[in-house]
Amino acid sequence: MQVVYALTKQGTKAEYAKPDMVYALGAAAFTILGPLSEDIENHNNNSVVLRVVYQNSAALFTGDAEIQAENALVEQYGAGLQAGLLKAGHHGSKTSSSDAFLRAVRPDYITICCGIGNTYGHPHKQTLRQCKQLGIKVRRTDINGNIVFDTDGTVWVPRD
Repeated sequence: MQVVYALTKQGTKAEYAKPDMVYALGAAAFTILGPLSEDIENHNNNSVVLRVVYQNSAALFTGDAEIQAENALVEQYGAGLQAGLLKAGHHGSKTSSSDAFLRAVRPDYITICCGIGNTYGHPHKQTLRQCKQLGIKVRRTDINGNIVFDTDGTVWVPRD
């Protein structure tokens, strides 16, 4: 809220991210899916969630959204969450990437942004185990460094 206020005060057009807002991004488009409600106690659940679509490929970016926000997204969008590429919520913590959410998204790849030797133990073993069980290929910034994916409009392919 403070950022939007500061930008508006400077004369810059700014607006709050709201579900179902759609923006063009070259030949792609992205849709804001969340946050679906404001969580006063857990700010991670206020993360902006967006789905980028280019031709027949989609990527889902969840910020730090945790299971409560994921459950609301599954309830609201169901199969509309499907994306070949998922940026894991909350650094691959066990508080995100629930089984129900991963099954709704059905990603081929998941990226986990976490620092080498971070004190939180991210990503958590539970998250990695779930990905393995569901056949989701994992890319991690602590192991792979910068992660870049390309798409031909059908599938996502990591640049190695």
